[in-house]
Order: sequence, then C-alpha cells, then structure tokens
Amino acid sequence: MRVLIAILLAMDVPAAPGTPVPEQPPLPVIARIKANSLCHALKELALPVALVVQRNDRDFIGVRKAILRFAGASVSSGEPPVPGDPQQAGDLDESGNDASLYTPERTMAAANIDRLTFTILTNLADADRVMNRSWKLHPAHSDPAYDAFRQRVQNVIDLQRVLAFRLDDVAGMYFSNAGTGSFLRSAEAAEFQAGLDNAIGTDLRADVEAEAPLTLDPAHLPSGDVAAIKNGSASQVATALRIQKLALALESVHLGRTCDGLPPAPAATP
Repeated sequence: MRVLIAILLAMDVPAAPGTPVPEQPPLPVIARIKANSLCHALKELALPVALVVQRNDRDFIGVRKAILRFAGASVSSGEPPVPGDPQQAGDLDESGNDASLYTPERTMAAANIDRLTFTILTNLADADRVMNRSWKLHPAHSDPAYDAFRQRVQNVIDLQRVLAFRLDDVAGMYFSNAGTGSFLRSAEAAEFQAGLDNAIGTDLRADVEAEAPLTLDPAHLPSGDVAAIKNGSASQVATALRIQKLALALESVHLGRTCDGLPPAPAATP
C-alpha cells in the first residue's frame, strides 16, 4: 500500500472534473540569448579549442625551460644565452668534438623537448576533431561570418602546431645525428646552431603579455591569412600566434556579449 501511495504522489494525477486548476505564474526569464550561427561557433569552436590551447600554453612553458637547459642557461633566472656568444654554452664546440654536445644533461633536455612537443601535437588532435565536426555541421561557404570566425580558430591551431614542429627540430636533429661522431663537422651543424639560436630567442612564457603588452584595435583586427608565416622561424611563428590568439579573444568577447544580448564593451580609454 505504501508503495502504491508513493507512486501516485509522484504521478501527475489530473484534477477531478469540475475542479478549478489554479493558474501557474509564468516562468522567469533567466537570459535572452540571441541564437545565430556565430553563437553556435562560440560554443562549438572557441570554447573547446580554448581549453586545448590553454593546456598547450603550459606545455610550451615546459619546452622553453628544456631549451634553456639544453643551451646551458640558468632556468631559475630565465635569461637565455646570447646567441653567437662563444662564452655561452648554447654555442656549438668549434673544435668539432661531438662528445661536448652529447652530454647527459643535453640529452635529457632534448628528450623533454621531444616529449612536450609530442604532447602538444596530441592535444591539437583533439582540436582537429572539433574542427572536423564543425565542417560537417557547417559546410564551407554556407555562412561567411561563421567561416571567418572558424578560420581565426584554425589559425591558432595551425600556428601552435607549426611552433611545436619548429621547436622540436632542435631535438630531432640532435637525436638523428647522435653517434655519428661527425655532426659538428657536418653541413647540418650551422643549420642546427641557427635553429637553436632562434629557439633560445623565442619567448614562450605565460607572462609574456604582462612583460610585453600587445594591443589590437577591435575595429581593425589582423588578417586571417597566416599561410606565409607558417614558413617562418620559431620566433616569427610565436609572434604571429600571440597576435592571432589575442584577435580570437577579442572576437570571442564581443561575440559572447552579443549572444547574451549585452551591448558592446566600451572602448578602452587611452
């Protein structure tokens, strides 16, 4: 009997005929959302990809530390060696002695570079799946505004991937020439030194914005075409990545306010 009573109480039993049903007050409006394709883009693209980018930013900091260890810099001070300075451990031994390059410390640092860049690329595979789902739901040229926002998200993914490959080139050349005994006397030595110098000078710290503020005019954001910069050096790619990330952040904030029915954010005062 108790079980039956519990079931009846849980059911929506209709009132008896002739019994007046009290009028229910209208539900409160929590938020008015402007639903359009760009609001979908914010939820489908920007938010999940931002989580991937944030994870990778932490790993890029680890790559920086490993590069400085490889070059012999003080990680605690964070000051990179001066490229081209023969007194710095980052320069190759002009005597051509490979033994001076293949030390346990450098080998461990190179292994960390390789491991962290692999993690970054693995994370980006998650972002690729998000983008592939977007292409299926919103084919190209079906909505120009959606396409433009999606391209901005794609730029950040592509530049993080290119940067990971550029930085891993140091570890790749290091390990591929291990045991040859003649790497420092080969034609690749100069290319390796140039790549190492550039990697040393590439700032990947999370607080780089605080030290070197980057501002963009929301009304004149940079182009979404980054094809040319993909062939650049690690430092050039890192700079382009910072610009594209900031542009995406500005667009996402503006879009978020629009989707929430809020007025545009007030312009920053000089």
